[in-house]
Amino acid sequence: MKRITVLSLLVLTFILPFNVHTKEDENNEDLVRAAVIVTMLRFTSWENIAVHREELGICTYGEPLSSPRLQLAIEKSPGFGKILSLHPLQRDLANLADCHVVVFGPLAKDVLEIDSLKDLLSFCDNCRPEQRHVITLRTQDERIVFDIDLDNARSTRIKLSSDVLMLAKNLKQEVLDAQP
Repeated sequence: MKRITVLSLLVLTFILPFNVHTKEDENNEDLVRAAVIVTMLRFTSWENIAVHREELGICTYGEPLSSPRLQLAIEKSPGFGKILSLHPLQRDLANLADCHVVVFGPLAKDVLEIDSLKDLLSFCDNCRPEQRHVITLRTQDERIVFDIDLDNARSTRIKLSSDVLMLAKNLKQEVLDAQP
């Protein structure tokens, strides 16, 4: 029952429309984006984190749209057995070890190598399209939707719930032609 309630919350987050015309509306969009990121963590598991580990670090890099509202979304999020902490990544990436999730924004000029992201769930929140991330948040028809890059997800040691995969607007996957 708890899983159905959380899934319903996630679905409602994506189907509630909003118009971005005022500063307050822009803040609402930021909060919706932040809530989507925090809620999706409930449907994600990390192979490198022992079951007993209680803290997940969410890091921001390059000023993602959700950045100003992530702390509020973390505070308002019902607990799911993990303590969430927010860390802005510095340019030298010295505190990357604190991160389990990295939310990239449009000012993330140097893309981290895929090897650096092996154990991290990466979100693209209004970042440059050439950057590869597991989940990309975008606006479509005045709604927040997300795409999942399955190839990138498989290259990490992260498992996304099938519930999240079903809610994704697009699933990107390169299909390899069978060789005769």
